[in-house]
Amino acid sequence: MMKRLLCAVLLVVVSLTCLPFSLRAQGDLRLASLRVGLWPEYDQSALLVIYWGQLAPETSYPATVQLRMPVRVAAPHVVAAQAGPDQAIDEVDYDSVVEGDWRVITFQTGGPQFQFEYYDTLTREGMGRTGEFTWPGDYAVDNLSVELQEPPGAQGVTTQPALQIMQTGPEDGLAYRGGGFGALQAGQSLTIQVAYTRTRDDLTATLLAANQAAATTSSASSTTVAGRSGTDVILLVVVAVVFFLLGAATMRVAINLQTLNRQRRR
Repeated sequence: MMKRLLCAVLLVVVSLTCLPFSLRAQGDLRLASLRVGLWPEYDQSALLVIYWGQLAPETSYPATVQLRMPVRVAAPHVVAAQAGPDQAIDEVDYDSVVEGDWRVITFQTGGPQFQFEYYDTLTREGMGRTGEFTWPGDYAVDNLSVELQEPPGAQGVTTQPALQIMQTGPEDGLAYRGGGFGALQAGQSLTIQVAYTRTRDDLTATLLAANQAAATTSSASSTTVAGRSGTDVILLVVVAVVFFLLGAATMRVAINLQTLNRQRRR
Protein backbone atom coordinates (compact mmCIF):
# COMPACT_ATOMS: atom_id res chain seq x y z
CA MET A 1 0.00 0.00 0.00
CA MET A 2 2.80 2.41 0.91
CA LYS A 3 4.64 1.62 -2.33
CA ARG A 4 1.52 2.37 -4.35
CA LEU A 5 1.09 5.70 -2.54
CA LEU A 6 4.71 6.69 -3.19
CA CYS A 7 4.39 5.75 -6.83
CA ALA A 8 1.25 7.84 -7.16
CA VAL A 9 2.94 10.88 -5.58
CA LEU A 10 5.96 10.53 -7.86
CA LEU A 11 3.69 10.23 -10.87
CA VAL A 12 1.91 13.46 -9.95
CA VAL A 13 5.21 15.30 -9.42
CA VAL A 14 6.61 14.11 -12.74
CA SER A 15 3.39 15.02 -14.51
CA LEU A 16 3.43 18.56 -13.11
CA THR A 17 7.07 18.98 -14.06
CA CYS A 18 6.43 17.86 -17.61
CA LEU A 19 3.43 20.11 -18.13
CA PRO A 20 3.92 22.77 -20.82
CA PHE A 21 4.58 26.30 -19.64
CA SER A 22 1.07 27.58 -20.38
CA LEU A 23 -0.50 25.07 -18.01
CA ARG A 24 2.09 25.55 -15.26
CA ALA A 25 2.13 29.36 -15.19
CA GLN A 26 -1.51 30.25 -15.68
CA GLY A 27 -2.58 29.52 -12.12
CA ASP A 28 0.45 31.06 -10.42
CA LEU A 29 0.12 34.82 -10.84
CA ARG A 30 -2.03 37.56 -12.26
CA LEU A 31 -0.84 40.88 -13.66
CA ALA A 32 -2.68 44.04 -12.70
CA SER A 33 -1.17 45.77 -15.72
CA LEU A 34 1.29 45.14 -18.51
CA ARG A 35 2.59 47.90 -20.78
CA VAL A 36 4.50 46.70 -23.82
CA GLY A 37 6.92 48.99 -25.63
CA LEU A 38 7.91 48.25 -29.24
CA TRP A 39 10.94 50.36 -30.21
CA PRO A 40 12.30 49.48 -33.67
CA GLU A 41 15.81 50.71 -34.55
CA TYR A 42 16.31 52.25 -31.12
CA ASP A 43 19.91 51.36 -30.26
CA GLN A 44 20.24 48.30 -32.48
CA SER A 45 18.99 47.45 -35.96
CA ALA A 46 16.32 45.27 -34.40
CA LEU A 47 12.95 45.46 -32.64
CA LEU A 48 13.40 46.24 -28.95
CA VAL A 49 10.55 44.74 -26.90
CA ILE A 50 10.01 46.09 -23.38
CA TYR A 51 7.64 44.84 -20.68
CA TRP A 52 6.69 47.13 -17.78
CA GLY A 53 4.73 44.82 -15.52
CA GLN A 54 2.75 45.21 -12.29
CA LEU A 55 1.66 42.14 -10.35
CA ALA A 56 -1.80 41.96 -8.78
CA PRO A 57 -2.25 43.31 -5.22
CA GLU A 58 -2.93 39.87 -3.72
CA THR A 59 0.49 38.53 -4.80
CA SER A 60 2.69 37.06 -2.06
CA TYR A 61 6.43 37.73 -2.14
CA PRO A 62 8.94 36.63 -3.13
CA ALA A 63 7.14 35.59 -6.30
CA THR A 64 8.48 33.57 -9.21
CA VAL A 65 7.77 35.03 -12.65
CA GLN A 66 8.09 33.12 -15.93
CA LEU A 67 8.00 34.94 -19.24
CA ARG A 68 8.38 33.58 -22.74
CA MET A 69 10.18 35.09 -25.70
CA PRO A 70 10.85 33.60 -29.16
CA VAL A 71 13.47 30.85 -29.15
CA ARG A 72 15.38 32.70 -31.88
CA VAL A 73 16.29 35.30 -29.22
CA ALA A 74 19.45 33.98 -27.55
CA ALA A 75 19.10 35.90 -24.28
CA PRO A 76 17.08 38.76 -22.76
CA HIS A 77 18.58 42.24 -22.74
CA VAL A 78 17.23 43.24 -19.31
CA VAL A 79 15.59 41.26 -16.50
CA ALA A 80 14.85 43.60 -13.59
CA ALA A 81 12.62 43.43 -10.52
CA GLN A 82 12.20 44.78 -7.02
CA ALA A 83 14.15 43.27 -4.13
CA GLY A 84 11.31 44.45 -1.85
CA PRO A 85 7.92 46.14 -2.28
CA ASP A 86 9.36 49.58 -1.49
CA GLN A 87 12.65 49.23 -3.34
CA ALA A 88 13.69 50.38 -6.80
CA ILE A 89 13.81 48.04 -9.77
CA ASP A 90 17.22 46.52 -10.40
CA GLU A 91 18.59 43.72 -12.56
CA VAL A 92 18.22 40.21 -11.15
CA ASP A 93 19.49 36.72 -11.94
CA TYR A 94 17.37 34.49 -14.15
CA ASP A 95 17.17 30.98 -15.57
CA SER A 96 16.59 30.19 -19.22
CA VAL A 97 15.20 26.99 -20.76
CA VAL A 98 13.88 26.19 -24.22
CA GLU A 99 10.38 24.77 -24.64
CA GLY A 100 9.43 24.27 -28.28
CA ASP A 101 9.29 27.63 -30.09
CA TRP A 102 9.81 29.58 -26.88
CA ARG A 103 12.62 30.45 -24.51
CA VAL A 104 11.28 30.59 -20.94
CA ILE A 105 12.91 33.14 -18.62
CA THR A 106 12.37 32.55 -14.89
CA PHE A 107 13.21 35.06 -12.16
CA GLN A 108 12.10 36.13 -8.70
CA THR A 109 10.73 39.46 -7.56
CA GLY A 110 10.27 40.86 -4.07
CA GLY A 111 7.75 43.49 -5.16
CA PRO A 112 5.02 44.06 -7.74
CA GLN A 113 7.05 45.83 -10.44
CA PHE A 114 9.31 44.24 -13.02
CA GLN A 115 10.90 45.14 -16.34
CA PHE A 116 11.80 42.70 -19.10
CA GLU A 117 13.51 43.51 -22.42
CA TYR A 118 14.74 41.62 -25.45
CA TYR A 119 15.72 42.32 -29.07
CA ASP A 120 13.79 40.54 -31.80
CA THR A 121 14.19 40.39 -35.56
CA LEU A 122 13.38 43.43 -37.71
CA THR A 123 13.10 42.36 -41.34
CA ARG A 124 14.44 44.73 -44.03
CA GLU A 125 13.55 44.74 -47.71
CA GLY A 126 14.97 47.80 -49.41
CA MET A 127 13.58 50.78 -47.52
CA GLY A 128 10.82 48.67 -45.94
CA ARG A 129 10.89 47.40 -42.37
CA THR A 130 8.58 44.82 -40.81
CA GLY A 131 8.45 43.34 -37.32
CA GLU A 132 6.13 41.23 -35.23
CA PHE A 133 5.51 40.87 -31.51
CA THR A 134 3.43 38.22 -29.75
CA TRP A 135 2.29 38.23 -26.13
CA PRO A 136 1.84 34.48 -25.64
CA GLY A 137 -0.59 34.81 -22.73
CA ASP A 138 1.80 33.80 -19.97
CA TYR A 139 -0.56 35.17 -17.31
CA ALA A 140 -3.97 36.76 -16.98
CA VAL A 141 -3.69 40.54 -17.36
CA ASP A 142 -6.24 43.04 -16.08
CA ASN A 143 -5.08 45.80 -18.40
CA LEU A 144 -2.67 45.32 -21.33
CA SER A 145 -1.49 48.23 -23.48
CA VAL A 146 1.00 48.54 -26.33
CA GLU A 147 3.02 51.56 -27.49
CA LEU A 148 5.08 51.86 -30.68
CA GLN A 149 7.96 54.32 -30.78
CA GLU A 150 8.45 55.54 -34.36
CA PRO A 151 12.06 55.95 -35.50
CA PRO A 152 12.85 59.47 -36.81
CA GLY A 153 12.18 59.60 -40.54
CA ALA A 154 9.80 56.63 -40.55
CA GLN A 155 7.04 56.95 -43.16
CA GLY A 156 3.86 55.05 -43.87
CA VAL A 157 3.76 53.50 -40.41
CA THR A 158 1.07 50.83 -40.05
CA THR A 159 0.22 48.37 -37.29
CA GLN A 160 -2.12 45.39 -37.22
CA PRO A 161 -4.24 45.69 -35.16
CA ALA A 162 -4.21 49.47 -35.38
CA LEU A 163 -2.62 51.52 -32.60
CA GLN A 164 -4.73 54.65 -32.94
CA ILE A 165 -3.62 56.85 -30.05
CA MET A 166 -1.05 59.34 -31.42
CA GLN A 167 1.15 61.44 -29.17
CA THR A 168 4.56 63.08 -28.93
CA GLY A 169 6.97 62.09 -26.18
CA PRO A 170 7.34 65.03 -23.75
CA GLU A 171 11.02 64.33 -23.11
CA ASP A 172 12.37 62.93 -26.39
CA GLY A 173 10.01 64.60 -28.89
CA LEU A 174 9.46 61.30 -30.72
CA ALA A 175 6.18 60.14 -32.22
CA TYR A 176 4.36 57.32 -30.42
CA ARG A 177 1.34 55.20 -31.31
CA GLY A 178 -0.57 53.38 -28.60
CA GLY A 179 -3.53 51.18 -27.95
CA GLY A 180 -5.28 49.54 -25.01
CA PHE A 181 -6.48 45.94 -25.18
CA GLY A 182 -8.13 45.66 -21.78
CA ALA A 183 -8.19 42.37 -19.90
CA LEU A 184 -6.73 39.19 -21.35
CA GLN A 185 -7.11 35.72 -19.92
CA ALA A 186 -4.19 33.41 -19.22
CA GLY A 187 -3.36 31.62 -22.46
CA GLN A 188 -4.95 34.38 -24.58
CA SER A 189 -2.31 35.65 -27.00
CA LEU A 190 -1.99 39.00 -28.76
CA THR A 191 0.08 39.63 -31.92
CA ILE A 192 1.09 43.09 -33.16
CA GLN A 193 2.53 43.51 -36.67
CA VAL A 194 4.52 46.65 -37.52
CA ALA A 195 5.50 47.96 -40.95
CA TYR A 196 7.04 51.21 -42.23
CA THR A 197 9.56 52.61 -44.69
CA ARG A 198 12.71 54.56 -43.88
CA THR A 199 15.46 55.96 -46.10
CA ARG A 200 18.05 56.25 -43.34
CA ASP A 201 19.85 53.77 -41.11
CA ASP A 202 20.88 55.89 -38.13
CA LEU A 203 19.56 54.68 -34.79
CA THR A 204 17.12 56.60 -32.61
CA ALA A 205 19.40 56.58 -29.56
CA THR A 206 22.26 58.02 -31.63
CA LEU A 207 20.07 60.84 -32.93
CA LEU A 208 18.76 61.64 -29.45
CA ALA A 209 22.33 61.81 -28.11
CA ALA A 210 23.37 64.11 -30.97
CA ASN A 211 20.39 66.40 -30.35
CA GLN A 212 21.18 66.54 -26.64
CA ALA A 213 24.82 67.38 -27.36
CA ALA A 214 23.78 70.12 -29.79
CA ALA A 215 21.35 71.58 -27.24
CA THR A 216 24.07 71.57 -24.57
CA THR A 217 26.55 73.29 -26.92
CA SER A 218 23.96 75.92 -27.88
CA SER A 219 23.19 76.62 -24.23
CA ALA A 220 26.88 76.97 -23.41
CA SER A 221 27.37 79.34 -26.37
CA SER A 222 24.46 81.51 -25.25
CA THR A 223 25.90 81.70 -21.77
CA THR A 224 29.31 82.68 -23.18
CA VAL A 225 27.80 85.38 -25.39
CA ALA A 226 25.83 86.74 -22.45
CA GLY A 227 28.98 86.74 -20.35
CA ARG A 228 30.89 88.58 -23.06
CA SER A 229 28.14 91.14 -23.43
CA GLY A 230 28.24 91.83 -19.71
CA THR A 231 32.03 92.21 -19.84
CA ASP A 232 31.79 94.60 -22.77
CA VAL A 233 29.35 96.80 -20.87
CA ILE A 234 31.68 96.91 -17.87
CA LEU A 235 34.63 97.85 -20.10
CA LEU A 236 32.64 100.65 -21.73
CA VAL A 237 31.68 102.01 -18.34
CA VAL A 238 35.30 101.92 -17.17
CA VAL A 239 36.50 103.66 -20.33
CA ALA A 240 33.83 106.32 -19.97
CA VAL A 241 34.79 106.94 -16.36
CA VAL A 242 38.47 107.19 -17.29
CA PHE A 243 37.77 109.65 -20.07
CA PHE A 244 35.55 111.65 -17.74
CA LEU A 245 38.24 111.81 -15.10
CA LEU A 246 40.89 112.68 -17.68
CA GLY A 247 38.65 115.39 -19.09
CA ALA A 248 37.98 116.82 -15.64
CA ALA A 249 41.70 116.84 -14.86
CA THR A 250 42.44 118.60 -18.15
CA MET A 251 39.83 121.20 -17.42
CA ARG A 252 41.31 121.79 -13.95
CA VAL A 253 44.78 122.22 -15.47
CA ALA A 254 43.43 124.72 -17.98
CA ILE A 255 41.66 126.69 -15.29
CA ASN A 256 44.78 126.76 -13.14
CA LEU A 257 46.85 128.05 -16.09
CA GLN A 258 44.33 130.79 -16.77
CA THR A 259 44.45 131.80 -13.10
CA LEU A 260 48.26 131.98 -13.16
CA ASN A 261 48.29 134.06 -16.32
CA ARG A 262 45.87 136.55 -14.79
CA GLN A 263 48.00 136.80 -11.68
CA ARG A 264 51.13 137.40 -13.78
CA ARG A 265 49.41 140.14 -15.79
CA ARG A 266 48.57 141.92 -12.58
